Amino acid sequence: KPSSGTSYAVATVAGAAALWVALHGRQQLLQKYEGTGIVLNEVFRKVLAMSCDSPPVDHGGQFGAGIINVQQLLDTPLPQAGAFEADQLEGMVSVSIASTPVGAVAAVFDTVSAEAVRERLAKVTAVPAYELDTTLAGVEDELLFHIVTNPELRQAMTGDSPAIDAVEALESAGSSLLAAVPGLSGDLRGRLAVAPQ
Repeated sequence: KPSSGTSYAVATVAGAAALWVALHGRQQLLQKYEGTGIVLNEVFRKVLAMSCDSPPVDHGGQFGAGIINVQQLLDTPLPQAGAFEADQLEGMVSVSIASTPVGAVAAVFDTVSAEAVRERLAKVTAVPAYELDTTLAGVEDELLFHIVTNPELRQAMTGDSPAIDAVEALESAGSSLLAAVPGLSGDLRGRLAVAPQ
């Protein structure tokens, strides 16, 4: 049955973003823009907009910058820091902050304040907020994977009420929402002081 919509668009752009990061390397991208105040999602958005195919002439604004062209996206050179307008930098999380575990999560949930991300991540992991970066250093990729792929964790990070209620119930039982997720590595379980499943 043919259909269309943002659900398909999100999956397509997420796949393209994964290919783009794999091509350039996350660490290399962070190093390139270190100290500029530019976060990687803004670099990706700029390159994506530059590499899109032109939308149909009469599209009524439904195609944004255009139609995604993954090959062009991968072939487009990375922009220099000077290619970003000053107004684009307002409110961005700096790359040095984004390269911490909490900053990496904050960069994904860029519509949630950094303070709220830290507070919610502390609740989801049952790790005190001031210990998060130290405790989760080196396992941030796995942490992000679980947060992005687990609906309850994702909802807890965005502040959705049912997930927050679940977090509070687990907190009172002395556990964490993340600890209840199947498939955590031994390393991440160890950081959370959780017994293996």
